[in-house]
Amino acid sequence: MSGTSLDGLDLCLSEFWEEDGGWRYRIEDARTESYSNEWLLKLKNSFALSGTELCRLDRDYGHYLGRTSNAFLAGRNVDLISSHGHTVFHRPDLRFTLQIGHGGAIHAEAGCLVVNDFRSEDVALGGQGAPLVPVGDALLFSKYDGCLNLGGFSNLSWKAENNERRAGDIVPVNLVFSHLVSPLGLDYDAGGELGLKGKVQPTLLTKLHELPMMQRNFPRSFGREDLEREAIPLLNSENESIFDALATCREWMAMGISDAINKNKISSCLLSGGGSYNTGLVESIRAKTDCRLEVGSSQEIEFKEALIFGFLGLLRVLGRENVWKEVTGASESGSRGSIWGNF
Repeated sequence: MSGTSLDGLDLCLSEFWEEDGGWRYRIEDARTESYSNEWLLKLKNSFALSGTELCRLDRDYGHYLGRTSNAFLAGRNVDLISSHGHTVFHRPDLRFTLQIGHGGAIHAEAGCLVVNDFRSEDVALGGQGAPLVPVGDALLFSKYDGCLNLGGFSNLSWKAENNERRAGDIVPVNLVFSHLVSPLGLDYDAGGELGLKGKVQPTLLTKLHELPMMQRNFPRSFGREDLEREAIPLLNSENESIFDALATCREWMAMGISDAINKNKISSCLLSGGGSYNTGLVESIRAKTDCRLEVGSSQEIEFKEALIFGFLGLLRVLGRENVWKEVTGASESGSRGSIWGNF
């Protein structure tokens, strides 16, 4: 799994089995492989490449994923490698999404079954192609009413009254924080401490709430394009200190997330993703809801998405549904993903 925030490649070796009518899992090993400066630049600038250059990067990155997987596995055998890839474009409104890291290249390097490209078919069927993690939330973490991932964007999934799953992107999180602290030479606001030095600015807060992206109905998903088209220009145009901007954005995020939790009557929620380490944000959310928010273990915080995409790959190979129309808004549910190799 490679997230939009480019904080590294998450590798998670997991085992899944069915027991007592439900799915169980065990994480055998996990680590995050930091990107070299060369790969950071390639992935960060991928959206500006020509068609030929992007095709070449897609294959090169696939070979990189395969080699990195081999090094991580160190001779341990697996049934399959499931790869989300790295998102370059996400425009479900135009019926396309692109995650690079070619499955055939991964298969050529690793030699085992590979599943990738989970989102394209759903988008072709009129869906958002996201979020996909709610299937894993429902089947692997069913003891919680909801699951909240605080990553580049915040994604919430929950049990609806009819026992169906509902989900969607709520508000940008880590990508905004990273943008705001970059002038300080930092990658993130550790623990949210810098934001705690600032004051919420009501005018900016209102403008953030009124962004067009925040007015979309569910199911909805955000891409970096939305951030760069709407939120970033607004933040750049406001003459606020970095501390005040961080504090205001923290309040914006906490209000959006808590409103979604309260509106959907979620009584217990598992928190994961790097934003779970932002104590200031987590406590701001807690102050606005009676929901029991439980921060996951370090493995759940850092590798839950990679774990679930492994699970989605397994469901794909078994021919079982791994994308639900009620979550993505597509015309039908199905077993999605491209398969490379033989099972």
